Amino acid sequence: MDITTIFRVLLELVVKFFKWLWRSFIWLFLLMFALDILSKQLIKNLLNVGANISLIDGFLSINYVQNNGMAFGIEFGNDVANTVFFIAISIIGFLLIAGCMIYYYRKKKLYGVGLAAASLMLSGTFGNLIDRSFYVDTNAATGETYHYVVDFIGFDFGSYSFPRFNVADSCLVIGTIMLIIWLIVEDVKMNRAKKKVDEAVQLTNDLSNDSSGDAIIKDETNTDSSVIDDANKTKNE
Repeated sequence: MDITTIFRVLLELVVKFFKWLWRSFIWLFLLMFALDILSKQLIKNLLNVGANISLIDGFLSINYVQNNGMAFGIEFGNDVANTVFFIAISIIGFLLIAGCMIYYYRKKKLYGVGLAAASLMLSGTFGNLIDRSFYVDTNAATGETYHYVVDFIGFDFGSYSFPRFNVADSCLVIGTIMLIIWLIVEDVKMNRAKKKVDEAVQLTNDLSNDSSGDAIIKDETNTDSSVIDDANKTKNE
């Protein structure tokens, strides 16, 4: 095997790999995961906890908070319980989403928008799992250490402040909404296809019945003609 053949084979493998990477939306998972981790590191390194930077006055801001609960600031109030419970939930969620993606992707039942939605959900789950596993701080009041997630995106609506969140939370919510819409659309398309198949089967059955009826009428007509011919022959004799 010469160098040209080796280069061609390697090139084909690289092309196939990138095609798989694109079709499977692994690139989307990696992109959003990297964006989540990078944004959190920038916030941690550039801002102090509690810092608030207004981007759109009275509406959008960057507000660095350490969340030891789950998405949008939901928590139990106990550092140990939060850490154990939410790390376990993150691991279970990640494995469940990844397992379902692999299974249905191989069955060719997860594709397009549905696969993109699942990739977003996977990146969001993995991003917050990394936070809960490695980001640790100490409560100044109690001296207890706790694991936390970096939240910094803030929306305000008048006097109401929406709980702070991050890129991973956004991926989870957007991915879930996309998946629900995709499932509804796919269900409607499947029902329409099934209806068309049923109509085609019914039409085929009707045509078959009509053809059988015409054959019976034709046989009866031929029989009547034979009887008349026999009668005429007898009369002539």
